[in-house]
Amino acid sequence: MIEDFRQILNPSGGVVFAMNSHPLSPALDAADHAIIAPLASDPTFPDFLLDTCSQYKIDAICTLIDTDMHVLSNMRNDLMRIGTRLILPGAEALSVCRDKVMMNEWLRMLGLPVIPTFNNVDEALNAVMSGTISFPLMIKPRRGTGSLFTYRVCDEEELIVLFRRALREIEGSPVTKETGYQSTEAIIIQEFIRGTEFSLDLLNNLNGQFQCVIVKEKIAMRSGETDIAMTVDMPDLFRLGRKIAIALKHPFLIDMDLIVRDGIPYVMDMNPRIGGGYPFSIQAGVRLTEALVRWLKDDEADVSSILQPEIGKISMKGICIRSALSPEKVIWASPPPHSRASPNRPQ
Repeated sequence: MIEDFRQILNPSGGVVFAMNSHPLSPALDAADHAIIAPLASDPTFPDFLLDTCSQYKIDAICTLIDTDMHVLSNMRNDLMRIGTRLILPGAEALSVCRDKVMMNEWLRMLGLPVIPTFNNVDEALNAVMSGTISFPLMIKPRRGTGSLFTYRVCDEEELIVLFRRALREIEGSPVTKETGYQSTEAIIIQEFIRGTEFSLDLLNNLNGQFQCVIVKEKIAMRSGETDIAMTVDMPDLFRLGRKIAIALKHPFLIDMDLIVRDGIPYVMDMNPRIGGGYPFSIQAGVRLTEALVRWLKDDEADVSSILQPEIGKISMKGICIRSALSPEKVIWASPPPHSRASPNRPQ
């Protein structure tokens, strides 16, 4: 993604900054300039980010990390005052996307089907006993990220044991810190839906006006990420995505995952950011990055001609080896905050 931004920006003198809390993030080496920052949960982060954006005249920020979003959302007005545009939905749309309970209520109001969801073990077991749902079930965070703390359970014993485990694991994690919920409210139980999985890019311009939907069928997945996908022509899913994009009025991109069972689409996740399906759209000829850059220059720019995907395009993610970041490439580094990330795990 960073390389794609550089291809668009560098010829006209634009540059790409990558920011991470860990110096061994490969994204830092891919960018024009690297910034080592405090964790977003660190109290020094807002001032650090504002100072950095002001000093280097950053035009726009996109985040790829779910747990940073609430911090950045609270900084929107401060960033705007120094001329930095935050590419992130407003607070209400952000809550709808990040909170699966709220998301289901919102989708139901739009007249769309939702996955049966329960807040505790007793509710889920009562639904099983009444025949409303059946095993297997899924245990997952109410505000999940990267498939962390997610378990598939096949019987009552597994449900009870793994629900308790998920509660223990989520305690004190970045997910809980983001939500503000007690840990007992941060885990949900859903029916496990078997079917064909799809990834949808819901694209609006920066004023929240609908532009297009790119539909990709997932062919292979690993650890919650799509490894292989194919662009497809699915009018029903296009219309569903358009309905959601028009209602959300988000700027730029929502990465949405859904599954179709017996012809009925169920939304699993709405990620209000550039997501794992972005490279597949780029490979299919959709010039998302160029569209964003043109909208940053002119909110009303007509970019419809560069948003048409090649249908039937199959793309695969591979492995790229990069060198560790050279110290001379770091233009701004944070002081070592007390909450520095573990050296073994980039954040």
